[in-house]
Amino acid sequence: MADPAQSSDPVDGVASRHDAGFTLLEVMVVVLILGILLSVAVPTFMGARNRANDMAARANLGTATTAAVLLIEFGSDFAVAEPTALSAAEPALTYVGPTVASTGPLVVSVDATVAGQWTAVVRSDSGTCFGVTIDGITRQQFVSTTCAASLASTPIPSPSTTTAPVTTAPTATTAPPATTSPTTTAAPTTTTTAASLPSCSTIAIDYFDQSSYSYGFQLRNTTAGSLQFAFRIPSANYQLTNLVFNGSGQNVSLTQTANGNGTYDITISGTLPAYQSMGGQQPNGFNGAITPTSGARSVGCRSV
Repeated sequence: MADPAQSSDPVDGVASRHDAGFTLLEVMVVVLILGILLSVAVPTFMGARNRANDMAARANLGTATTAAVLLIEFGSDFAVAEPTALSAAEPALTYVGPTVASTGPLVVSVDATVAGQWTAVVRSDSGTCFGVTIDGITRQQFVSTTCAASLASTPIPSPSTTTAPVTTAPTATTAPPATTSPTTTAAPTTTTTAASLPSCSTIAIDYFDQSSYSYGFQLRNTTAGSLQFAFRIPSANYQLTNLVFNGSGQNVSLTQTANGNGTYDITISGTLPAYQSMGGQQPNGFNGAITPTSGARSVGCRSV
């Protein structure tokens, strides 16, 4: 007869195994897996957040720059794009003086005190300071170690050197052989006339955002009379394919002469009425690429 003190109930056996819990090895494996997942997920999340913060700061910088360009064009002076005027033109952002650092993506540090140029800096929530400088010819974006516009490190040269492409002497603009070759002089009359126009400083050149266009520019007549103009780019390592003109209300022509060595002499010519502008936009996809400072560009003009 079995001893009643020794139970053979299988339920008791199962219960005793459940009460044993997890082993140390099982716990360590779970902790190891969680550590691996966190080591991958956390840096990815932080990187995505920083990229989003940087994009927001650069977008706000672009908004401030657009407002400044409009003020400068109507006021014919870089000094008019100062914090008070910008606050009235674009109240969604806060603008501070050149020695005051930007403290966030909605605060723009502005320096309109340097003759012939305008600089702005915005601080991203990632800690990076993004800046832009425009001088009537080029628009240069940069990353700065400081968020105060007057102290920002910008690659734009001084105003005396930035005006060089506009005031270049005719001998410098005709230096490439193709511009004086018989094939060029034998081209249609509009091309010959455009090539012979003397250099002038009464037409200003602006460049569009290179992220929106492969090539974009705007010419502005700063005088009270109509000007026949020629925008010349000699020995360019690219060719414009579908340049779209707008804003002039006049006929504009594009002439490109192949030099036989992979470069082209490009001339954009036409007529600009008094105090008016015209622009050219090249969609993405043409051969080669440029930056606003490449090539020996020049502008020639005469009164008509």
